[in-house]
Amino acid sequence: MLFCLGFSPLLIHGQIYFSTEIGTMSYVGDLSPLKSAISFSNPKPYFGTSIGKQLGKVVTGEFRFVFGEVTGDDSYSKDESRRIRNLSFQSNIYEYSLGLKFNINRIFLKCLDKYGISVNYDAGIGIFNFNPRTKYEGRWVDLRPLHTECQGCYDIVDYDEYELSQLNISYGFSFDIGLSSNTKLGFNYNYRFLFTDYLDDVSNKYIDGDILSERFGTLSSILADRSDEVAGGTIHTNGAMRGDPNNNDGYFTLGMKLTFVFGKSNLVQPMEIIPESIDVKE
Repeated sequence: MLFCLGFSPLLIHGQIYFSTEIGTMSYVGDLSPLKSAISFSNPKPYFGTSIGKQLGKVVTGEFRFVFGEVTGDDSYSKDESRRIRNLSFQSNIYEYSLGLKFNINRIFLKCLDKYGISVNYDAGIGIFNFNPRTKYEGRWVDLRPLHTECQGCYDIVDYDEYELSQLNISYGFSFDIGLSSNTKLGFNYNYRFLFTDYLDDVSNKYIDGDILSERFGTLSSILADRSDEVAGGTIHTNGAMRGDPNNNDGYFTLGMKLTFVFGKSNLVQPMEIIPESIDVKE
């Protein structure tokens, strides 16, 4: 009902765009293969759908839903210290966003119009849901309830327990190729800036295992430091860095989109004003 009410003006006037897309989703963060801001994990499949409306010659508004998966695993790292750290995670991503597409053709690439190609800059804001988990002894375990870095223990640390639904900001580029008068094939890249460093449940320091066990159970201590599984014993001390809190996590998508266009353009063309003849009586 809210969807219908919120988008009822969208469905009345002008061209409406319905799109469906598939592609890959990749994670960027503390469990990426390399200690680099541009290092990303193995891509996983995602699916998306969107509805948009032409708002002007340059701008299109869009509502978008995306479902995908992100993963990170130290065992695939090129860095030895990360392989010894031996942490891993998986999370499904559910994302709802509002965005704007700016048609670059209208600004300085008008020559592409005759080929039925349009290039766009995309920007938006969204809400995404995630839930990091890891595999232990053959079963998946949710990590947030375990407080692996003692999040929210204000007598020990100064960082909060993270929320599983948060805002993100996206940017990217896309281009569309006209297949017919009402069908387009497109390709897109969109990066999401996040306001959390806990997409992977890794951000700050190691906490003493006895404290974790006492407050959150033995499993919290086991999954907070898994170096003993590869190094033959726990090698990290209380207060050692487990992640990098200075850089938030992120994820991006590379996709292919099929778009169907309905309705006529609602762009108002300048009206020709024809003055009425005036009879002058003498």
